[in-house]
Amino acid sequence: MALVEFYAVRLLRMLSAFCMGSVFMVMLVNSVLRYGIGKSFVWAEEVSIYGAIYGVIFAAALAYIEGTHVRFTAITMLLPRVNQRQILYVTHALTMAVGLGLVWSGVEFVSARGAMISSGLAVPMRYALLAMPLGGALLSFAALLRLVNEVNSLGTETRKVNS
Repeated sequence: MALVEFYAVRLLRMLSAFCMGSVFMVMLVNSVLRYGIGKSFVWAEEVSIYGAIYGVIFAAALAYIEGTHVRFTAITMLLPRVNQRQILYVTHALTMAVGLGLVWSGVEFVSARGAMISSGLAVPMRYALLAMPLGGALLSFAALLRLVNEVNSLGTETRKVNS
């Protein structure tokens, strides 16, 4: 599972960096054109918006896998270690459920609105709207990785204590 996590982290880092770098470059070029010669690309705003959305989705899954996401632990830190682990397991399971809910509702949303045509890019909106089910799938995958890692780390801690 460590190998899966290693490659998932690398892929998510590359994808989020590519999306955010693309957003920066499109906005930079478009700003220079707009203020330099008075013309800009019609599609630049939409590409920037969708690039930022996808970049945030990839980065959010990355943050969850690495454990660098925002968590509120003030109350759970007061509990015994055993209860903290139980709450952590439940949290990962609930996060997987929320991610699967996003997949389901995202697929419904794409099927209802995906045929609409984007005004700036002139492509079907399904490419932009697929961010919702993709984000849910990535969130569920990230929560599953964290849950497996937590369970595996409990096994190694138990073996160390019993040795």
